[in-house]
Amino acid sequence: MRVHLWYSEDIKKWRWCITDTPRNWGATRQETGDADTLDEAMDIISATAKRMIGKKEPNAGWIGA
Repeated sequence: MRVHLWYSEDIKKWRWCITDTPRNWGATRQETGDADTLDEAMDIISATAKRMIGKKEPNAGWIGA
């Protein structure tokens, strides 16, 4: 699972993207969004990641990572 978080000066919002490719090489899942404050973005990211993971371990990314 990868989380990308950045601040957009153009729209004055925190933007985020979460991607996860299941270990069985299924389709990549992606969620994106934005928030007015960093705290709000982190809360949304946390809830979204937990929902995506469920009871499984997240994929660390590269093989062997």
